[in-house]
Parts: sequence; C-alpha cells; structure tokens
Amino acid sequence: MAGLGGLLTGIAGAIGASSVKDAAIQVAKFIAFKVILTALLVTGLAIVLNNFVIDFVTDFISQAATSLSDGTTFQSSVFQLQNIGAYLGNILMLKESMAVVISGISIGAVRKFIPFIG
Repeated sequence: MAGLGGLLTGIAGAIGASSVKDAAIQVAKFIAFKVILTALLVTGLAIVLNNFVIDFVTDFISQAATSLSDGTTFQSSVFQLQNIGAYLGNILMLKESMAVVISGISIGAVRKFIPFIG
C-alpha cells in the first residue's frame, strides 16, 4: 500500500480525462493539506499546553515555597481554580458545544434505526 496519495494518484492516472484528473489532484492536495495541518495543530497544541501547565505549576510551587519560607500567610498564593474553570467554560461556551455534539450523536443514532434512510 502506497497510502492515500498513491491511491488517489493511481485513480487520477486511470481516469485519463484532464478535467477529472485535475479535480482528483486538487482533492488529493486538499486532503494532504488538511492531514498536515491537523498533525501540526495536534502536536503543537500538546507541546504548548504542556509547557503552559509546567510553567503554571512551577510558578505556583515557587510562590508557595517563597511564602512559606518568609513566614507570610499562604492564602495570597491560592488560586480559585473552580472559578477559573467556570469562567473558561462560559467563555468557550462549553454547554452549547456539548448540546450540539450530543444532538449530532443522537441524530446519527436515530438515523441508523430508520432502514430506508441511507
């Protein structure tokens, strides 16, 4: 197996008509672009989030160590993570997004039960 690109190139070569062949090549380029973009986004996002979490935890631990060694109270360094999560959930509209995802899944499940809908 040569992969998806080889398959699409083989199909385009077998077709022979220039307009259909050009369309198949454009489809192959579009699919390849989307695959590369998705791979870069997934790996880049994981690296950025990992670095952010490590920096966040490191800063939190250093603040905690500094406040404990100085003898000051630790309450100034405590973060309200529940409020931050609620704020981010509200900004990202997680309730609405989950409603759309669950509606799509339920519509797909209902369509599988109806035999004459293809």
